[in-house]
Formats: sequence, structure tokens, C-alpha cells
Amino acid sequence: MHCGRCGSEAYYKSGTTNGKQRYKCRICSYPFTRSYGRGIKPENVLIALQLYKQGLGYREIGRILGVSNVAVMQWIRHVGHSFR
Repeated sequence: MHCGRCGSEAYYKSGTTNGKQRYKCRICSYPFTRSYGRGIKPENVLIALQLYKQGLGYREIGRILGVSNVAVMQWIRHVGHSFR
């Protein structure tokens, strides 16, 4: 775990908020909580692109990968815009 502002791994406990442990950075005094986040696996994006190129639709790709069809659509659009 590291500070979201400065990236330091020096922190200390600083109470709780909404039942989650709160931390404070020793370097920049930035308060933060441990974020787990769902995250996007890059390999899922690559698989989605390959399936899309093979002619599968957003919904079918979403069912295969276990994500929403909207997420698949956004991944494909994002990659498309980056190549323009």
C-alpha cells in the first residue's frame, strides 16, 4: 500500500471512516484508505478485442468475460480512439 499523492510507503493508522481503517502519509500528511477497487485486467481487454475482431457482439463478450456489455463497449471505444 502507498500514498495516493506522493507514492510513499511510509504511513500510520489515523482512525476509521465508514468502518474502514484510515491512514495518513508520514511524508505529505495525505489521509487515505486502502482501496481495493475492482480494477480492469489488461488480459480481459485483450481478449475482448480479439473476440470483437472475430465478430462477437458486446453482450456475448460480456457474458464470456463476466463483465457488463457497457464495459466491453467502453474498452473497445477507448482502444479505437487511442489509434486515431
